[in-house]
Amino acid sequence: MATPFWYNTALHLLKPFYRWRIKRRAESLELYQQECLERFGPFEAPKNVKAIWFHAVSVGETNAAQPLIEYYLKLGQPVLVTNTTKTGQARAKSLFLKEPYLDLFQAVYLPVDQKPLLKKFFELYQPKLLALVETELWPNLIDQAKLQHVPCLLLNARLSEKSAKGYGKVSGLTAGMLKQLDWVLAQDSATR
Repeated sequence: MATPFWYNTALHLLKPFYRWRIKRRAESLELYQQECLERFGPFEAPKNVKAIWFHAVSVGETNAAQPLIEYYLKLGQPVLVTNTTKTGQARAKSLFLKEPYLDLFQAVYLPVDQKPLLKKFFELYQPKLLALVETELWPNLIDQAKLQHVPCLLLNARLSEKSAKGYGKVSGLTAGMLKQLDWVLAQDSATR
């Protein structure tokens, strides 16, 4: 699925607002600069390539993915976790950025959903698998996974009524994203 022109144009126009929002939330200039680097590049070198990549928006999604992340780390499999919120990233680091996982685990912010940024991110990190936790769907992210031949799954999938209405407003975009997922693992039959 090629992400629609209108979507990419809207993201491009919103980029200055997004930087302003990051700056407003940052607790220091150093944290602002670090988050901007992780979201807009140039990206930090990966500790490991061919990691299993989990994208968990915030604390709840990170907690939901914790048993699976821990399982892979115990097997000696490198894991990359991306988050959208600083609380999610803090949670991921507090759980896994310690012995015996220091050499296997890395947590960074998810880059902005723009084609050139994600292309660079995928080329640098070369993930083995992308696991999106719950309802974190980004068109260019999923599109880039397909272009890079990285299997993509939606883990612990659920769709609230509110989210369903939002995704329904852009049904063509939503349908295209969902068709590109290799697996959708729902919480139960009611959320499928």
